[in-house]
Amino acid sequence: MDVSEWPGLLTDPTTVTSLYDQVPELTTFRLLTLHADERGTSVTVTLERYDLPDRPLADWVAQGLNAFQFALRLDGVTGLRITDWYGTPPDSITLTPGSPGPGVRFTVQGPRHDVVVDATTASIARMSAFLGSETAE
Repeated sequence: MDVSEWPGLLTDPTTVTSLYDQVPELTTFRLLTLHADERGTSVTVTLERYDLPDRPLADWVAQGLNAFQFALRLDGVTGLRITDWYGTPPDSITLTPGSPGPGVRFTVQGPRHDVVVDATTASIARMSAFLGSETAE
């Protein structure tokens, strides 16, 4: 599976595919947070881009919003490894079929990033748009 086909691994791919003509690879999103739920077996990752999807919600356009954010929820976590996490952008962010076996694998890799999450399912927990800029002005 090509990394750009990650929406096909979601429990409901249309949450993302309905917004894009061609869904961007996860690496093109900025990684904001990774939250491991200590009360259960889930990890939620927040990602954003400083542009709107090809088919944004009408409210987003009406409000003049220009950036998009979503939370990727990984449920039924069976493995979690974080050996490096540094503020610089990672080289790659992927969601691929589970390895080994069924489920999904979420990875963040780079010279200062080494994160692997193995989970049973992946879904979009929430989406939003906001007024943002890549540079502070």
